[in-house]
Amino acid sequence: MNWKPILLFVLLLPMVFVYVPQSYAHATDNSFLVYYHKYSSFLRESSMGIFNSEMYKVSNETYIGNSSHVEIKKYTTVYYLTSTGVEQISGTVNITISRNNSISIYSSLPYLSRVIVESSGITELAWSGLTTSSSTINTFAYTNSSSQIILQFLNGTSFTNISINISKYGTFTKQISVNLAKVKISNEIIYSTTEYLNVQLPRRYTPLVQSFYVNGTNISSQSNGYIVTKAYFNGSILPAIEWKGLGIGNNLDIMEMRGSLDFNFTTLEFYGINGSVVGYVHNVYSYFSSPNISLFSRFIVNYESGETIIVYVSSDYVTSHPYNQVYFTYNGVPILVMQFNNSVESSANITIFHKVIVNNEHANLINLRINSTSFYIVIINNQVHNVALVHAIVKETNINISGKAYLAQKIEINQSGYVVFNVTALGNAFTVFKIINNTYIKLNSTNYFEINGKIVVFDDPSNTYLVVYGYTSPSSSSSSSSTPQSVTSSISSTSSTPISNYYYIAIIVIIILAIVLIILRRK
Repeated sequence: MNWKPILLFVLLLPMVFVYVPQSYAHATDNSFLVYYHKYSSFLRESSMGIFNSEMYKVSNETYIGNSSHVEIKKYTTVYYLTSTGVEQISGTVNITISRNNSISIYSSLPYLSRVIVESSGITELAWSGLTTSSSTINTFAYTNSSSQIILQFLNGTSFTNISINISKYGTFTKQISVNLAKVKISNEIIYSTTEYLNVQLPRRYTPLVQSFYVNGTNISSQSNGYIVTKAYFNGSILPAIEWKGLGIGNNLDIMEMRGSLDFNFTTLEFYGINGSVVGYVHNVYSYFSSPNISLFSRFIVNYESGETIIVYVSSDYVTSHPYNQVYFTYNGVPILVMQFNNSVESSANITIFHKVIVNNEHANLINLRINSTSFYIVIINNQVHNVALVHAIVKETNINISGKAYLAQKIEINQSGYVVFNVTALGNAFTVFKIINNTYIKLNSTNYFEINGKIVVFDDPSNTYLVVYGYTSPSSSSSSSSTPQSVTSSISSTSSTPISNYYYIAIIVIIILAIVLIILRRK
């Protein structure tokens, strides 16, 4: 048997599993689920002399899936109606709203034509159609805590509104008695066309262009800036950014009517642990009602349209309420941070979150990123303090403590206020001291940590620090020493350049290759 390939594989196998440090960031799962619908509802009455016609047209597009670019069907129904005498109709309406934004509506009354949801300044057309008897409608809409649901019943050439106030989630019942015109469908036309759905998540802290299609015409709007807020999503209160805008469609052709329509755009993006994107809501709403009455004719139009996209992203978030939330600005940019026992959520990306101790108080050290800008803060007693990331001058040394020699790094900085600095780790076990008046004071072990081969140190600074490798403190306590800890030591400079982990890896690789070549030559 030829052992050369096997031996070569065995010797090279450790190289495959050599750990290569990666940048520290919250991993984002790209899986998502899209809920989409678009409804329009158009009622027209026209009369000239003895001739009269009433037409009601509805269309809908719906999609539920995990594709952001998809072809969908648009279904349109045109009803030609005849209204007769008015009758009093009594019945029951049951509405169930779930945490996942699904809505189920049962109505024992006929002629239900539109379902409108109003919540926190957002108006949504959640459904349109026409029922002729008792029915159940299943749809979805974004609701932020409390909301109002408006049921519009067709009443001859107009609509009658029934409003129901909803507080969060659950089932709500209302008894209704209303006078409605009897409606007879004289003709019904159904057809379908193909449309395209393109879902794109907004880029946080930047303006947003939003668009809506009406009969092939694209209505777009530049958002009027953004606001940082908090809002409910999937039953939990989360940091969010909201964009609002207004689009105007001029000279639009909607069922033989030409005119201008205003479209209100609202987009919300929600953020979970470490600022990861949890979800996204996009809504467009437009309403138009205009009578045109003259001596010989009458032309009445009532138009309403709406589009809603809800995207659920597979990211982690906390379902309980935060114990504290802080709102602050950095270089004029508003930021919201929600604090929990073991995590934080934020409207900005968080690349580092670490618990620290400041003056015997628990605090949170956070590195935030807004687009290309990264910075540190520390939150102490619900107050936000800036933390400077400083460049440290590092020299490798040997230090003698209590008669024993240790490898160490001597670090010099020049900064006031809270600081963070980092050095390349030379080993796994280490202790950090700061030097004040020639006395070594051991830092609280929670105030320094290692990430991807870097030792990160947070402090209210001194000018000189030591990272000592292999040193074990006489005390097992992790709290800060209130009394300066004196040690007998001598320091001698050995190098001005830290040894990199990559250097060790390179040496191992060279040794393995040399062994392989020697063995192959002997064979």
